[in-house]
Amino acid sequence: AGQIGFSSTNYGSSGQVLTSGGASAAPTWSTPASGGLTEYDQWIVTVNTNSGSNINGWQDDQPWGGTTTPATVSLARVTTTQNPLFAKLGTGVAKDSNGYFSFPSTGYWEVKFTAYFQAQYQLRNTYAVIRATSDGGSSWNKIAEGIGRSPASSNQIANIQPVTVLVNITNTTNDKVYFSCYIEDGGVVRGENDRIQSNMVFKKVA
Repeated sequence: AGQIGFSSTNYGSSGQVLTSGGASAAPTWSTPASGGLTEYDQWIVTVNTNSGSNINGWQDDQPWGGTTTPATVSLARVTTTQNPLFAKLGTGVAKDSNGYFSFPSTGYWEVKFTAYFQAQYQLRNTYAVIRATSDGGSSWNKIAEGIGRSPASSNQIANIQPVTVLVNITNTTNDKVYFSCYIEDGGVVRGENDRIQSNMVFKKVA
């Protein structure tokens, strides 16, 4: 009937491929999906942030970038001020006033959290945490934790702690993540406005 182009003028467009319509439908011409990454985003802590007066001020159930004291860590998307070669790919993730990150599309995502901590005292444990929800934020699971320890001198940078997870986003409204930490006996989350220190990378892989 001419759907493929034999003995007719229906040859599709340059670069298109034939897609089967199944057992009872004619094949059609379609444009293949483009290869490579479609989404890539990075956020950073923009200022050094102390845990405040509470000696154990950092709690790993208090999202960074939210309004919960003392976890009022300032988060922002990387700009060319911090990295002149940076360019967000795709729509990018979004952060709400709670500090919850949502994804622009369904699919498989890699989320990498790299935290820089300065413990107030020597030989203290530090924890970088990623939590996730599949119900819009009613309940959260701790899905990743990176553990470090401050060196044998006070007010020194603890181990840099990268944590990477893969998440399958099936609902862009309900599936979210947030980032938090615990620094034993208080300390500082490191961040700068002119360079990348504590940061989060979001990459859609499939």
